This record gives sequence, structure tokens and C-alpha cells, in this order.
Amino acid sequence: MSKDNQKSEDIVIRGRMDIEYICREQIGRCNASAYEPDQTLFESNVKVLLDLLPKHERNKILEDRELDYVETKEYVTYGTYWCGIPMTSTKQIIKTTEINYHLLYRIVLDAYADSGLTWQIEPRLVERGLKTKKVKEPTPLLKKEN
Repeated sequence: MSKDNQKSEDIVIRGRMDIEYICREQIGRCNASAYEPDQTLFESNVKVLLDLLPKHERNKILEDRELDYVETKEYVTYGTYWCGIPMTSTKQIIKTTEINYHLLYRIVLDAYADSGLTWQIEPRLVERGLKTKKVKEPTPLLKKEN
């Protein structure tokens, strides 16, 4: 039997992919697409990275921290123009809510760090007490006798 004619149950997958590897790759994709002219790729990469978070961390971001990355913006539009000048009687203010994906990306990275998936941060206790600085007294200048 040729390789092309193998059945799907005959294929054996060896090894496994760690979630750390998958997250690291997705963070790399987010970083690579962060400053592309078309931001839709970055937005979708951040959404996928958010979906890779554990459920409780993802719910914290989506429910508790929504005000940190969702912005309300107001736009002014005019219904009609006369000789290129907008008619103020047709002025409309439109409010929209937009997600700031760069802020959301920072929040997601913080959640990964809090979960222990990215940065390995170990707190240390450092004792700091009052330190007195000794002031050196100037040495007197001794003149040599001839």
C-alpha cells in the first residue's frame, strides 16, 4: 500500500505538543503582526491567544477587566451637505464601542505571567534597614618643613 492510500486510523501521531509551546508560538505571532498596516491579523492573533488561556483567567479578562480595554468613542456625522459645507441641522453624534487590542494583548500577557506560563518570577525577601553613611573627615594638609 502506498503512503497516499493509508487510512486515517493507520496514522500514528508520536509525541505531543505542550501548551507552553503553543502559547509561545502564538505570542510570537502576535508580536510579528503587532505593527502590520492591516490590524485585523493582529486582532485575530490576540483573540486566539486569549482563547488559549485557562477558563478562569479568560473569564476574569472578559468580565472583570472589560473596562480596561473597551473604549467608547463618539463620531460626528452630517446627513446632508450644501456646497461642500455640512448642514448643522442634520448633525448626528454616533457612539461606538471599540476594543483596543494592544491593551488587551498586554492584559492577556499579564494573565499568562500570573498563571506561570511565561515569566518565572520568584519573590525574594530582601532586608533593608537604616544605613548610616559615614562621612569621611578631610585630612589636614601638612606642610613640609625645609
